[in-house]
Amino acid sequence: MSVSSYFSPTTNTPFFGTATPNLLSWLWPGLKHAKSQTKSPNGLWALLSSTYQALMTQINATYNNVTAWLQHVFFYHYTYYQILIVTEQWGLFAATIAGIVVESTLLKIIMSTAESTWATAMNEKNPLLWSIGIRYLRIFTIITALEMFFGYVQTFFNKTISKTLKTKVVEKLESKQSFRAIKESERGINDNPKQSGLAKVIAEEAEDFLSNFIKIHYNASMIVTLMVSCALSLAKVGLLYEGAKVFAICVAAGAVLIYRYTNKESNQKQGAQHENFDRTINYLIVEENRAQNLPNWLRVYTKAARDNINEAFRIANENILSNILLKKIFDMTLTIADPIFILTMFLTPYLTGGMAFAQLAQILQQLKYLCLACGAVIASAPYLGEMANFAENTSRVIRNYFLNKLPDVPTHRGLEAKGELKYQAAASNTAEDTSSAKKVLTFFAEVKSAATNKRDLSRQYGTKGKPLTFEPNTLVYVLGENGAGKSVFLDALDPRFEFGIGGDAGKGDYGFCLHCEQEIITLPTRVDRSKHDESKDKSWANQFMNFWQPNKSKAGKQIESDQQHSKPKPWTVAQIIAMLWPQNLSEEIENINDKSVLELQRGAESSKPNKIKVADLLKLVDQYMEALNLSAESIRDKNFNDMSGGQKCKLRLAIYFAMAECIEPRLFMIDEPYNHLDQASRAGVRKILKEFKDKDAGTTTFVVTHEDNKSNCLSLYDKVIAMRNHNEPVVYDDVVGQEGTFASNATGYYKHIEDNNIGCEHVSDHRIFALPK
Repeated sequence: MSVSSYFSPTTNTPFFGTATPNLLSWLWPGLKHAKSQTKSPNGLWALLSSTYQALMTQINATYNNVTAWLQHVFFYHYTYYQILIVTEQWGLFAATIAGIVVESTLLKIIMSTAESTWATAMNEKNPLLWSIGIRYLRIFTIITALEMFFGYVQTFFNKTISKTLKTKVVEKLESKQSFRAIKESERGINDNPKQSGLAKVIAEEAEDFLSNFIKIHYNASMIVTLMVSCALSLAKVGLLYEGAKVFAICVAAGAVLIYRYTNKESNQKQGAQHENFDRTINYLIVEENRAQNLPNWLRVYTKAARDNINEAFRIANENILSNILLKKIFDMTLTIADPIFILTMFLTPYLTGGMAFAQLAQILQQLKYLCLACGAVIASAPYLGEMANFAENTSRVIRNYFLNKLPDVPTHRGLEAKGELKYQAAASNTAEDTSSAKKVLTFFAEVKSAATNKRDLSRQYGTKGKPLTFEPNTLVYVLGENGAGKSVFLDALDPRFEFGIGGDAGKGDYGFCLHCEQEIITLPTRVDRSKHDESKDKSWANQFMNFWQPNKSKAGKQIESDQQHSKPKPWTVAQIIAMLWPQNLSEEIENINDKSVLELQRGAESSKPNKIKVADLLKLVDQYMEALNLSAESIRDKNFNDMSGGQKCKLRLAIYFAMAECIEPRLFMIDEPYNHLDQASRAGVRKILKEFKDKDAGTTTFVVTHEDNKSNCLSLYDKVIAMRNHNEPVVYDDVVGQEGTFASNATGYYKHIEDNNIGCEHVSDHRIFALPK
């Protein structure tokens, strides 16, 4: 049974239809069916039979609802227990529960007694009214202070639980294997609009679930205490039975209202529309700069925002009546509670019996508190469905990522692969020359969509009998249309992704492969907290001072210091290099500087350096930036996120070229190196590629771009891998060859172009060839 079945009633009879509503059939849907049977030939027997069937159906539905409700109660408590197991905050939990019990029972009883004593003294004009009033004020002050303290403990407990959960999620994401497992698991969740992703669950829903759970138990504890107190008071005056009947009627009415007007599905849809609207407006205001120049596109986008507004209003409008009714019942509980109780229970005993006014006032006060608590539960009915959704999502995250063992995920970006990347001795190698840097790499792979991926993708790169081969010290040009599988090819080649490719190449060698992707990583905002004393944040005394004197004394100085030292601080180039380093570093990234040394684990046969100085890397980065027409001074004190697209691309290339020169990887993959670059900088990239190939470092460099598919650029490369959008994408895998004067003289890739009638565009000094089909 669904966790939220209780909160989504199976009977969806509209409260207001086209005809005058029948309240009895609305409360008891089966009677509508029974009434329709009275027109049948069997008459009374048909009515009795249908009424009996409706009665049994209603009893069965009630039983199922009660069973489901008990399951929900167990599920909520078990989810809360799961959170406590993960966070291990048992001490704070015990203090919170103790505070709830004391605040909802003992303090309420003491306060109720004090109020009754004060009211009686006022009514009787007690000569000790002064001392009674002072005592009443003293009790009120103490209880208020205790309520504030218990409220702080409860809030502190919720925030601590939330912080612990977030910290543990971050710890999970720091591990490569855990990160892969969580990322692939969340891939399916993000495609489902009815489920919330990990970030939203941990940042919002888990904390809301904890807060609502505490509030519900506080109200439940207060209701139980008040029920016992009221029962004892009513028993003294012989009205326990009458009071039980009135209370039962109130509870039944409240249950009907909760059952009728709680709609989890509606709350979910309304929340989804609000999120779509927020996302649309945020994209237009924050990220999209072309909107003002594209009025038609802007009109389409704003129309989508209007559709979200209208749909959210339509959904909200369906619940307006129920929300108003529940709120009005809550207000009526406070307004007419006293006269209703007096007229239904206390009128005769008070007028004709020996009940004193003080006794009546005390009982009415207790009953009013009880009605107030019950009214609060009824008023919170529209949010119970939302809480059920929060509980489901929170339980999923806790169960899948903390309590259960995370699986070993053999997929990457929703893809799975089978294949092999291994070394093979070149035919020209001598017996003594068997180092990995001189060996040929052979590769074949079959990549396809995993079961959890909605995309239907299948790519076959080479076969076991005829694999792709990569010589050392070669520059390979990878070209093809969008969607041909170029990026998938590079991912399959990278052993660090570990999603199904076997073989001995790259195992245990973190310097085996460098992968320069299209966009450099997104850098988080860096805050300088070096002079901030975090110990003061944790002291209750400092929090107390911040509460009473937020802008004065030592607390004010602390805030001023925080503002001074919390400004964003740019990441240095050395620190960006450390973030892009292929191996996990033991040193904190913020401590990396030009005097640091970066370590790199190498394979058993490798003779390449395993310790590289940051100073050497920075020197090379400056040289490559100069070659790309980027001044080091222009970005030295500039925040990375504030750089232009061209500056980011040049810095990305300079860093990776510097790392490649120092690390000397066996595979160096560059995806779209010419993005955001002008013609002079593109020429600089080609010059760097040629010089890097001539260094004889044993590296096979792959360049993925559309820009070099022309006669004046192809000569830069040793080999071409041409791909098409097909299950077997590789249509050419061989040397570039010679263009020739006539068709008969063309060799290599140029001969492939002419044999397959691949078109071209003639410009002044060269030809630009079309992409393979």
